[in-house]
Amino acid sequence: MSTNYNRIRVADLEKNQPNKILVTNEKGELEFHDANNLQTEKYNALDCITEGKALDARQGKVLKDMIDSNTVNLASDPETQINDTVQEDKKVVSRLKLFNWWQWIKNSPLKWKNTISASPATKPDELVTLGQLNESTPTFDEVLTAGCVAYNKGIYLDESDNEYRSYFSSRGFSAGHGLAMAGITSTHGIQFNTHGSFIGCTFLSEEKATEINKIELPNKSGIVALKNDFVQTAAGTTASPPLIIPNGTLTTTPQEGAIERDQNGILWETHNGERSKLAGSNDVDKFLAVTWKSLITQTAFLNSTINSTDTKTVLLPANALGSSDYANLLFKTFDKYHIRNSSYGTLTPPTSVTFEVFLKGNDCTFGGNQYVKLYSSKRTDIQTNQSIRNCEIALHTNLATINDNPVSSSLSFSSLAYDNYGNVSEENYSQYYLQALNGNYIKFSNASISLEYRVSCEFADPTNIKLNNANCRSIFDNFSSLFLKL
Repeated sequence: MSTNYNRIRVADLEKNQPNKILVTNEKGELEFHDANNLQTEKYNALDCITEGKALDARQGKVLKDMIDSNTVNLASDPETQINDTVQEDKKVVSRLKLFNWWQWIKNSPLKWKNTISASPATKPDELVTLGQLNESTPTFDEVLTAGCVAYNKGIYLDESDNEYRSYFSSRGFSAGHGLAMAGITSTHGIQFNTHGSFIGCTFLSEEKATEINKIELPNKSGIVALKNDFVQTAAGTTASPPLIIPNGTLTTTPQEGAIERDQNGILWETHNGERSKLAGSNDVDKFLAVTWKSLITQTAFLNSTINSTDTKTVLLPANALGSSDYANLLFKTFDKYHIRNSSYGTLTPPTSVTFEVFLKGNDCTFGGNQYVKLYSSKRTDIQTNQSIRNCEIALHTNLATINDNPVSSSLSFSSLAYDNYGNVSEENYSQYYLQALNGNYIKFSNASISLEYRVSCEFADPTNIKLNNANCRSIFDNFSSLFLKL
């Protein structure tokens, strides 16, 4: 019989004494000891791990108080519903906070930051599927930024009610609402469906992923929304134009900002509610082409008692005279002359007031001349208040050659002088070769040229030595000037 047990002497059991406690002695025997005389080394504290120690009532109360107070640190909703990395704080999550966290996860936008791969990719139409998105429908941008790489297959998003479906393939993307088959992409590009198979469907079809793709907008109702409301096409090539508008029927009511092509291939545009034909090269002979036209009144004015001149200069664009090497032009002006713009009284008025228009070379000369006069009107009827006149001068531009090489533009015209009644009193024909300031020959398209309007007055006493000259306040108003290409 084994004796490896704690033993109690029978004689001790028969004493029947109160306030006793069993204690194991050094020999492993159980002995009765007085409970009131226990030593501290006979019982343990709450952090003791030594075998055989007893726990008294005081330490038991400490343990009970700890259990009743429940001092565990609980995490709050803001501490659980986060996207940032946190340090370990030894906080615990209650059932309520766990439920709230799960609701937050389900209602948060679905985003991918890592590549989603199908593995193994063994089926031709294999998809990466994220199902049961509940109420958190991902936006179009979030779907596109998913970073999906499924061996050129796709990604499929589906809510439990089948109301939102989208699919990526190696050839495009589709999104749709409605029944089964809605939002299933084809191999031709992008497809959008609504409520049923191919109802309201639009295909944006591509040819192949080469340097140029073609987009077709078929006969479907609705509006294609564009970011920032503009379209930028690919650059045209020798084989493909950047934009094609097919022949069709013009709208019954003109649409503001529309460009249309009729059944004969004629282009029309609409603005301010009026539809107008866009002129083509075959219409050139039916219209006069204006190479330049002034937009505001140009004014030169005098305020002088001696012989004086005032000018107003307007820079011409390069195509006014140099849109081609050979041109027949008509220069036209509409002018108003203010001759006697104030009372002379008893003083001596000017003998004449002259109104002139010149061509001015800014970085060139006309055969060495910076200015060439187009026309002039010398008025000796100095008591006339105002008059309105127009002038027309024919101009011919050509290209001069040296050793059969075209080197310089030439300008030929007849300068005109008008009398008090608007009659031509003088005509002088001249031809000028355009030269740079360094003497080299240049073309009109490379030169800077201006128009200069002048008004001048002359007195019998040019410098007013006798102090008897009246104040001349003549004004030259050029309401409009233009160059017509004939």
